[in-house]
Amino acid sequence: MKIRISSTSTQLLAAVSVFKTLYDQNKDVFDVLSVFIKYIINKYRLYSFNEHDISEKLNEEFSFSIPSSVINTTLKNRVKAKKQTGIYIISPEEIDFDINIENRINNSNKKTQLLLEQLESFVSKKLKRNLSETELDELSNSLCLYQLNSVDNSIFSDYISEFIIRNDNNSNGIIDTINETLEGLVIYNGIMNAHNLNEIGVWRTKQTIFCDMDILFSLYGYNGTIFKDIVLSFKGLVDEVNCNSKSKNFITLKYFKETKREINRFFETAVSILDNKENIDPSKPAMSVILNGCSTKSDILLKKAQFFEFLEKLKITEDENSYYENSGNNEYNLISKELTEKFVDEFNKDETYISLIFNYINYINILREGDNSKSIETTNFIFLTSNYTLIKMDCELKEMHNEICPKTINLDNLITLLWFNLKKGFGDLQNNPSLNVVNKAKIIISSKLNSSVSQEYFHFMELMKENQLDEKGAALYLVELHKYAKLPEQITSDYLKENGELIISRQDIEARINEASIMESRNKTLLSEKEEDKKTIQILLSENNKLEKELQQRREEERKKAESVRKIKRIVRV
Repeated sequence: MKIRISSTSTQLLAAVSVFKTLYDQNKDVFDVLSVFIKYIINKYRLYSFNEHDISEKLNEEFSFSIPSSVINTTLKNRVKAKKQTGIYIISPEEIDFDINIENRINNSNKKTQLLLEQLESFVSKKLKRNLSETELDELSNSLCLYQLNSVDNSIFSDYISEFIIRNDNNSNGIIDTINETLEGLVIYNGIMNAHNLNEIGVWRTKQTIFCDMDILFSLYGYNGTIFKDIVLSFKGLVDEVNCNSKSKNFITLKYFKETKREINRFFETAVSILDNKENIDPSKPAMSVILNGCSTKSDILLKKAQFFEFLEKLKITEDENSYYENSGNNEYNLISKELTEKFVDEFNKDETYISLIFNYINYINILREGDNSKSIETTNFIFLTSNYTLIKMDCELKEMHNEICPKTINLDNLITLLWFNLKKGFGDLQNNPSLNVVNKAKIIISSKLNSSVSQEYFHFMELMKENQLDEKGAALYLVELHKYAKLPEQITSDYLKENGELIISRQDIEARINEASIMESRNKTLLSEKEEDKKTIQILLSENNKLEKELQQRREEERKKAESVRKIKRIVRV
């Protein structure tokens, strides 16, 4: 079965790949758009038209949904069309038409078609059946959402991640094609969401970005090398904004008091684990890194002090204000008992946890004084988080209150926003860890694995509370969970070949524990038999030594007798 090239998402993926190649030729977004608009004018012979005519044709031909204001600016300043009584007029001679654009579009269509056919074949094999027409459309749409860092609940998200990793380092061109569409989608998404395209290149808003604990831990390296490289890339973009003479010191990085309390509790838990009062949660790699090399409480406290010293050197500081606790801000309060209970049920989390992360959304709303009508790059406050539950809660609240600007953002989306607004271009994108599809895929699969480890760890804690595991069983259970927990950099093509499933099976864990117990019992039996064999060998050796001594003794006696006989014979001769 072949994916239909008429698919809206397929058209968009193909077009944005061309977008990317044009942008790489030092064209700005208006120059790039003008190439597509001129193509439309030439193809359909539109020598008198309005912006809505162009918008319709762009959507029909490439699935572009470009704002009318952007089309108007491009027509006036790049296409040089003249507007008379609401109608643009241009003669064929005035159009500087790119004769190569049609070939580029056709070639991009072929590459995109091939990519989606390969992806469809891969997913079909995983599902052990052909995909329906509806599923094919959903698959191409999922690839778009996947690259745009959207919260995508499609079943295809995991398959896309696996497909990307399995093709990493292959020379089949799959990763290059996906990266081309990713880069083009970053530009396209930037156009769609930019507050003012004429101001691209300068960050004009004074903004405070509040970081959650995991973002700070990743920056320090507690969550592995891929996360560290990505957050360092983000920090580099922030520094670039702040070093720009036209937008000096416009972005400040901070963390809330609650975040500091979270960090302190994390280190306190490390002390409890060191004292054997708690077990280590395998789904939290940062805990293992903190505990590594620590033998005393003071070792852990030293690591905590070094962590906060590191943040201070980078000028990432605690927000010490308490205005969000002021009763005068009650009118901006979002938290209610009903909403908290709703989120507890919806996300299957305990109330303490939901209340904690709900606070972060609430604080941003209070800081904004309830004004969520601006774009992300023009708002003054936002919460940067890697917490999926928190982002989903915020999305629901945003829809509930019909707001424009989210109060939370994930790292990928914030990086692409900064990247586009700084007019970075994509010449070295392959070496940029924050905009690399392979890293993205590794993070998604690692997150899925660690999430299932976390669920099984919760199950393990329940078993411990109910005394259903003895000390040996508990140790084996934890060992198995640690085997499943993976950092993103540990997710490779070889790992996927050896591990077909991306979630933990409780039955598999129990089977492995039983197998380990059987092996331990068998090893004990073998060891016991070996010890018995050793004893038998010792007895045989002892008996053999005794026989050897007796034999030696007899030989000595025979020798003496023979010597006596020889002496008698010599005397007789004499």
